[in-house]
Parts: sequence; structure tokens; C-alpha cells
Amino acid sequence: MEEWGKVLLPVAFAFIGALLMIIYTTLNKNIKENEDEIKEIRKDFVTKEDFNRQNDKVDAKLDKILDILMGGRNEK
Repeated sequence: MEEWGKVLLPVAFAFIGALLMIIYTTLNKNIKENEDEIKEIRKDFVTKEDFNRQNDKVDAKLDKILDILMGGRNEK
């Protein structure tokens, strides 16, 4: 029985170590894929600064329209 203990203990540690390595590599691979997808998403979408700049332009145009509608045609 003592001989089984000498054999099973290193085998159990090796098995647990192998499982941990599999989990680590899988998680690491998933993280890398997610980072790549996030980089692609950033390329496709509008930045906050661009969005705010466009909104400011639209606001200025709406202000001009409201001035005209409210009777302030001579105001600039």
C-alpha cells in the first residue's frame, strides 16, 4: 500500500498541474481574442470627441433655425 502512495502522489500532482495549464492557456487565448475584437470595434465606431463635435454643429444650426422662427431674422 505504501508503494501506491509513492506512485499516486506524483501522478496526482502532475494531473492537477496539467489541468491548471490547460485552464490557463484557454483563458489566456480567450483574453487575447477579446483584445483583438475590442481593437476592431474601436476602429469601426465614432469617438466621443467626433460625436460631440457633430452634436455642437447640429445645436448651432438648430439655434439659428429657432432664431428665425421666433422672429429674430436680423440676429446672427
